[in-house]
Amino acid sequence: MLEKVKHSEPSFTIAAHPHLSIYITGATKGRLYFWKFEHENDCALDYSAINSAYNIRKLKLNSYGDKIAVNDTEGNLYIFDINSKAPVLNFNKYKILDYAFVNEGSIICATGIEDLVVYDTLMPIRKCEIVKEKVGGQMLLYLHDKNQVLLFNSQEEVKLYDIRMHKFFNQPLFNYSPSSFITSVALSGEENIIITGDNVGAVKIWDIGSTFSLRESLVGFEEEVKQVVVTPNNMLYALGSKGKFIYKS
Repeated sequence: MLEKVKHSEPSFTIAAHPHLSIYITGATKGRLYFWKFEHENDCALDYSAINSAYNIRKLKLNSYGDKIAVNDTEGNLYIFDINSKAPVLNFNKYKILDYAFVNEGSIICATGIEDLVVYDTLMPIRKCEIVKEKVGGQMLLYLHDKNQVLLFNSQEEVKLYDIRMHKFFNQPLFNYSPSSFITSVALSGEENIIITGDNVGAVKIWDIGSTFSLRESLVGFEEEVKQVVVTPNNMLYALGSKGKFIYKS
């Protein structure tokens, strides 16, 4: 039974449910806490947990909101059903750094330092790895309309991977200075804008076309940008490593 877990508990990542008035936080020791928006009692509604001593570093929901993909600080990837107390799948062969649900949520594309992997979660665990490429990255973005993935390897290289064709395409470079590197990326709902945050506190807005062109640069931090988020109504939120928070409409 969950008792009196409040917002004072440390959290390392957060995600809102796409359809319900709840959000989920990733905390210490592999725990996920479920919260209700505008709830009078500042206590978590419920929790799920990984049998792990590691903290949660990322969590994402599929478009239906019935599956949660969770990444811990050791690089393991877990899949939860929304009502399950424990993960229903565990991928620990590669050290995963980022991932995205593909199609409506049964396919997951994941990247580590050296590998790009596509999993079919409906397949038996021994056969669910359907694609593996020996090219890795630190972050990825899934382009739903094109069924493609943007893979960010460093401040100097971005690769475009077509999931259907199993093929990489070179993309134009982001114009980043040698002293800075990208720490967080987000994609607008229309998939025509990319937001990047970097290690020197800049948040940049890029137009996607035949090239990545810089639309605007926001210098809102004196610290590393930990996370950038674009909401469905195109609000931009950014979180710094020391807790500073900014937003832009």
